[in-house]
Amino acid sequence: MVSGNPLKQRFTILFFSFFITACGGGGSDDSTPDNSTTQTARLVVLLDSPTPIIGASYSNSSKSITGVTESDGSFKYKIGETTLFSIAGKDYSINPAQNDNDILASLINPDTKENLKLILLHLDNDTIPNNGIDLTGVDTAIDADLPFKTVLQLLFKETGDMPSLTFKPSLGINTEAPQGGADTAGMPMPFVDIFRTARPFPELSPLGTTFDQNGWPSLLNPAFGYARTKLLQGTLNNAIPEGKY
Repeated sequence: MVSGNPLKQRFTILFFSFFITACGGGGSDDSTPDNSTTQTARLVVLLDSPTPIIGASYSNSSKSITGVTESDGSFKYKIGETTLFSIAGKDYSINPAQNDNDILASLINPDTKENLKLILLHLDNDTIPNNGIDLTGVDTAIDADLPFKTVLQLLFKETGDMPSLTFKPSLGINTEAPQGGADTAGMPMPFVDIFRTARPFPELSPLGTTFDQNGWPSLLNPAFGYARTKLLQGTLNNAIPEGKY
């Protein structure tokens, strides 16, 4: 038999129930993401296809993860933290996502994107981008924010040579004729084949230009409307007769 004031007993029970609900039983909020989880992704540069960047030093924002990108461009990151990559003496920050992370996508200035693409192609250890951009051991410092001509000058100074051709010429004329590493007007030009002095189009053409298997432009980026190369570097003004070549 229960004695006492029924209204007082009901109020006491309701108050006790509210206290338990408000405290939540001491549980935790499981909706908070766990940013301690380590994930793996790839650092790439988008050329004709996603090309892995190898040997680039990196660290996450909390400095709990450091390393260099692997042979497939892979790196470790923590969810919710940015990752800093060091390329040619300059740091580039990205917010990693699973799968491929294009280093150029982290940049806003289109000129900086073009310069960084050029730097990566030139500093690649074997200058063959088809097997990845290998920066292992590269300690050259070139800021991609510099003007295009300045970047070119620094690359020539640092490497002493231009990268290997990205295509294989179908015609060989003379081993002493203008070649990938000696492409100035001072070289002999058998049969007046001045296009032999041209740089490969993929080196200087805008991002988004499509090339065939031989390196010739097959589709222009409509935002730019051109593909670019260089002919007869070092030629004096008006030294070449006008005409259709």
